[in-house]
Amino acid sequence: GMNRTLQEELRVATREAAEGKTLRRKAEFAATCEERAMAAESRALRAEASVIDTSSLQARLSKLEYLENDWASVIDRLSPGSVKVPSDLVERVISLETRLTSQTGEQGKMMSDLAQAQMKETAATRRATEAEEKYQKIESSASSAVEALAVAERQIAMMKGQVESLNRIVKSYEDEGNAAAARKSTEKEKSKAASDRAMKELEKLLAHAKERIAVLDGELSEAKTRAET
Repeated sequence: GMNRTLQEELRVATREAAEGKTLRRKAEFAATCEERAMAAESRALRAEASVIDTSSLQARLSKLEYLENDWASVIDRLSPGSVKVPSDLVERVISLETRLTSQTGEQGKMMSDLAQAQMKETAATRRATEAEEKYQKIESSASSAVEALAVAERQIAMMKGQVESLNRIVKSYEDEGNAAAARKSTEKEKSKAASDRAMKELEKLLAHAKERIAVLDGELSEAKTRAET
């Protein structure tokens, strides 16, 4: 009976040992499957991340291509065919800035020249106005001088008439010299003295008239000269 019991226990132990190995293999297999599952999940996550990153890169690439095309269009409009590399663009921009600065300077000079021309025009207009006013004054003075000359000429004509009259009187005195010999010497001297005084007064008047005429002639000539300039 003892032997049979031991054999039974041995069978049970053997069976349990076999079951234990099976469970261990199952456990090991399960662990292996779990590791594989985790590795697969990790790969899937990496693949998904890679896909997302690829989409982002594609979007960035598209944006860069758009910017490149846009820049190429702008550059071509600025200077068709002359800009091939970025350094060409830099040189082109510097050239454009230089031209712009030069044009700005030229525009400033043109504005300055225009302002000076306007100032000169204003000054010329003012001088023309002043010259016109001066000419009108001179013309008025010349007109006054002409009137004064006419008055002087009338005075001279009148004085010449007086001179002729006195000359006739003197001549009559001379013609009547013999006839007047019988007259008293005092009356003759008085008559001669009166005649001399009249002649001297006449000479003074004539000299004054000539001086006045000379002055008027000078003023008239000066006025005419000023009016002509």
